[in-house]
Amino acid sequence: MLFLQKIKSRAYEIIDTYKLREQEFTFEAFRDQLFNIDKPALKDISVFEFFNIKIDELNLAGRTGNAKAFRETKVSLSRFFNLKELKFADIDFNLLIKYETFLRSSNNSDSGVAFRMRELRSLYNDAIKRGYAKRKIIPLLILKYQNIN
Repeated sequence: MLFLQKIKSRAYEIIDTYKLREQEFTFEAFRDQLFNIDKPALKDISVFEFFNIKIDELNLAGRTGNAKAFRETKVSLSRFFNLKELKFADIDFNLLIKYETFLRSSNNSDSGVAFRMRELRSLYNDAIKRGYAKRKIIPLLILKYQNIN
């Protein structure tokens, strides 16, 4: 019984820390902290650097059409950010709303906006698998475009 009380106390301590720091709460991160599961540190890489890696890999694999699609999305994002640095942690709902507005103001059709969002979602998911980004709740705006043709 004492063991369970220690776990409960530790859980409340972790939750209080999240509240105090106003951090994003995920059950995976909470579990890892509660049971002291060490995760490797994220590799420091920008979204634009990872776009370059992905484009090079696709070209080497002979998938030039996919490489071109990622390159076009990268160019679009870099125009939106005026070539500023972008980290995966910066991608959130508000940023995606602004990016969608930018795309629409640049005369992109619904399918063009959906295409860019799907490419960005694909890149983000690949970055998670490679340890460049944290798994977090995918902003709903990206999900909105997954079934548009």
